[in-house]
Amino acid sequence: NRYRPQGREDSLAFLYRAGRRFMGLDLSAGPFFRKKEDSEKGELNGLFVPEFIMYTGGSLTYETSYILRLEPERGENSGGMKPSERQRSFRGLTSEFDRGYLAFTTGRWRIIAGREYIHWGSGRDDGMILSMGAGSLDHVGVYYELGRFEFSTIHSVLHPSPERRLAGHRLKIKFPGSIYLGISETVLYTGRGFDYTYLLPAGSYYANQYNERSDDNILWGLDCKIPAGRGGIIHAELLIDDFQYEGRGEAPDKLGIKIAAEKLIAGRNWHLEMMADYTFIDIYTYSHKDSLTTRYVAGSGDLTGSGIIGSSLGPDAERWRFRAAAGLHPRVTVTLRGEYLRRGEGSDLRPWREGYEIDPPFPSGSVTVEKRISLSALYDLGKGSFVSA
Repeated sequence: NRYRPQGREDSLAFLYRAGRRFMGLDLSAGPFFRKKEDSEKGELNGLFVPEFIMYTGGSLTYETSYILRLEPERGENSGGMKPSERQRSFRGLTSEFDRGYLAFTTGRWRIIAGREYIHWGSGRDDGMILSMGAGSLDHVGVYYELGRFEFSTIHSVLHPSPERRLAGHRLKIKFPGSIYLGISETVLYTGRGFDYTYLLPAGSYYANQYNERSDDNILWGLDCKIPAGRGGIIHAELLIDDFQYEGRGEAPDKLGIKIAAEKLIAGRNWHLEMMADYTFIDIYTYSHKDSLTTRYVAGSGDLTGSGIIGSSLGPDAERWRFRAAAGLHPRVTVTLRGEYLRRGEGSDLRPWREGYEIDPPFPSGSVTVEKRISLSALYDLGKGSFVSA
């Protein structure tokens, strides 16, 4: 348990205990060197993450943390500038309130209120319907386990003015053989406060919107995880933003898929972890009738400083990735990464309108191709510290 001091590799910077209860302060800090493509010289920057944790010894946990970045003062990092809606800079120091929540956990229930990251999907990162790449979300979440079933529901405030809110519910089913299936539905709506139409987790957002609302952006997600031999696993996700089930050809389908395979080979003092995945997202996906207020983006809906709530790849794009991480020593890991990406002109989240081509070439228009390959190494210093390059 991350909230118990004896369960951590490193100790808290400050810890006060009273029986099973405790509160503590912690600080993650470190320098890093980087050189930007448009800069002739490299720069030495700093990263600081102060964190406060309080554990009642029973069912209640409180945690809050900030992210502080120290970089040369220029551009958006100049004094008084706002690199994003949640950040402000002062003489090269940029701060962000990253996480802060109160969680109540007992038996099969977990209730959380505050600012925290949410990830729905079978992969480790970049979920198709809810991804941590969008940043932490201000929300209330309820989670309940019942045997092989796990129910989740969230209600989030994306932006206070104009009002933008996100609701979602999810059912996760565990089958024999460690096979998992997830079914998710989310809705992004604007112009009003908390909507009780989307309160009940067992209801259908689409049916409620069809009967009572008119311009809410609803998405569905399916994901699965299947073991594939010793140390192997296959997981896949399907995103449905819009699907023309009547087949009239009057509007485009807006779909996304992701499929990945992972394999872990372990020896006595070494291990090799391999991963490969492919992601495809249709043009017009994540957009809606109103191109700004209801598109599937965090914050105010502006892409500047805010991420897509789903996959960071975005629409009108496809991507192949691979990663091989070799643990050559208990404290040394060398990682090779590669990526090939194609992105079309429709990656700007433009909405589909009457008269637009329903099935344009993929990717559309002028296509941008990106190729990346990297090699990194990490040395674990112990007690939560490491050096990487």
